[in-house]
Amino acid sequence: MGNAITFGLDRHSVYLWTLPMFHCNGWTYPWAITAVAGTHVCLRRVEPAPIFAAIAEHKVTHLCGAPIVDRELWAVDLMRLAR
Repeated sequence: MGNAITFGLDRHSVYLWTLPMFHCNGWTYPWAITAVAGTHVCLRRVEPAPIFAAIAEHKVTHLCGAPIVDRELWAVDLMRLAR
């Protein structure tokens, strides 16, 4: 519940999975999002295009990204991606 309180999660929260559930447990977000009846959005691949598409489609409010994921997102040419 610490994440729910600290990050202001509620039933309107939408969490995008970019972390592996199997070994880092999403930094405890699975429990926090579920506890507040929020929405989980899962990806088949952790790549910039599907991440940006999911953010737009599902109106994502929260995600946790490993540094490598964050770096890939920052490096994207958004104008090219939109085409």
